[in-house]
Amino acid sequence: MQIDNLISNNDIAVANRWRVCFFSLLVLLTFISVAFVAQYQNSGLQIVTNAHFGRDLVGWKFYKGEADEIVVNGGEVSFYSSDLQTGTAIYQVIANQFVGKRLQLKALVRTEDVVAGKKSWNKARLLLVQYINGKARWSIPHSVIALAGTNEWQKVGEVFRVAPECSEIRVVMQMSRCSGSFFLKDLSLYQVEETSLYRWAKWLMRTAWLCFAVSLVVPYLRRRKFLAQKLPILITVAAILIGTTMPADVKQDITKRISSELETEISEKVSAEVVVTEEKVVLPVWLKSVFAGIEISKVAHFLFFAMLAFALRRTHPTRPVRFLVLDLLMLACATELSQFFIENRSPLAADVLIDMAGGGVGLLFAQVQGLRCWSASSVDPQL
Repeated sequence: MQIDNLISNNDIAVANRWRVCFFSLLVLLTFISVAFVAQYQNSGLQIVTNAHFGRDLVGWKFYKGEADEIVVNGGEVSFYSSDLQTGTAIYQVIANQFVGKRLQLKALVRTEDVVAGKKSWNKARLLLVQYINGKARWSIPHSVIALAGTNEWQKVGEVFRVAPECSEIRVVMQMSRCSGSFFLKDLSLYQVEETSLYRWAKWLMRTAWLCFAVSLVVPYLRRRKFLAQKLPILITVAAILIGTTMPADVKQDITKRISSELETEISEKVSAEVVVTEEKVVLPVWLKSVFAGIEISKVAHFLFFAMLAFALRRTHPTRPVRFLVLDLLMLACATELSQFFIENRSPLAADVLIDMAGGGVGLLFAQVQGLRCWSASSVDPQL
């Protein structure tokens, strides 16, 4: 390989230019695929009855607060709410005949002066909720859009995979304990399948991004002869790639379990501040607020990139820091951009910033440890 030859000749700058060119090409191909390759095509009939509200709310059920209104006019349904303590919604129950299938829910929506409630989900929302054993499973992806403030008409849509255990599906339009006005029209729910062109593009791009990510760390692995010296890099890279490529429902399930276990463990350590009521542990308010503000996935982003940066720096201490930072930045972008091709996942610029913050901390710790080792060796000649 030409890049390998360049690296073996210590021509790091030229090798980096090759990698940057490859990275730029993949970015271009990714945005072309997203912009011009149709991802889904309909494979059935409209599932929702009275989707255009031509006969008032026939086929729909509703609930609302005393001061709230639901109005149907000219194929458009409007919600008006002035009470942050009540919820207003219409919904349609759909018997599940689509186990394991993909359903695409779309609509045109707009809002006026929507004031969000206390919870992050207390907004104007369009949802596809799956029920298992009679209970709504909020851990399964369900939100098409959640809006606050004033927004002009916009077309929104999302594709959901129906869980194997799902017994009932509900299409829900609601003002979830928020105030303001919410308008919706042109609702549709279809069973869809991936287009053949998108399937090819998806697997080609995912493979290309995976190969690129691996190529970034191969030069660091080649400098160590023993597997034990390579394990920290291999483990952290594997964790990063697995975490960023798993489907959204799997990620949410794992995150929920980790959060629950951490909450239980920490509650035991702060037992002096915990109230026991009917053999149930009740966490103090300050501890609950801490858990409410923590996203486990963001913490994982930070920690894994910190560990990877530390391992790379300790493995290759002579490599210029600017090249290490460039490699970490390209890896962070690669893992995020590949999520264009992961079901119910999407890239976030914030995650790239979190990754780089973690990488910076890892490099700083590696630098401090290196200075300490150098200082100790200068004092003791045997070191």
